[in-house]
Amino acid sequence: VTLIEYIFKIKEEFNHRIDKKDVAMKSAFPYKASFLKYFDKVNPISLQEGNGECVVEALSEHLKVEGKPMNKNNLRKIFNEASNHLYNKNYEHGNGITSRMILYLCKQKNISCLGFDQSDKLFLKYSSDRSSKTYRAIIFYMFFNHFYLINDEETVRHLSQCFKESCV
Repeated sequence: VTLIEYIFKIKEEFNHRIDKKDVAMKSAFPYKASFLKYFDKVNPISLQEGNGECVVEALSEHLKVEGKPMNKNNLRKIFNEASNHLYNKNYEHGNGITSRMILYLCKQKNISCLGFDQSDKLFLKYSSDRSSKTYRAIIFYMFFNHFYLINDEETVRHLSQCFKESCV
């Protein structure tokens, strides 16, 4: 048997580079990435299997209003608005949330946020209007299509202060 011709076709959707902000975080199997600078400060909920909703699970606990977790359905509604606005399609349970959708949430709810990639490089940032501090800042890693929320208070304060002073 001799191979005479081989054709390799690439689907159109893979012909372009995807911006980090548009990668959906939905991995059901989180990795332990101890080489990341702040990985030991990651919320333990981020180390659980999220069944496509790792962002919703972690943020509903993180974004507390008067001590109560934010309603997951309210988060999904905001992410649906974001998906329609940014990608012209509905958000569906299990499709994952992009960093750009988190940025949309942060702008809508006036929440500061910082997003780091697997190289500890800042790739997403938003500074809220300081007149309203209803919610804690969202600081996270995006690594292998998974959302790792940093919730250690001291680390969040440190990184938030660094962001204000332009050192991250």
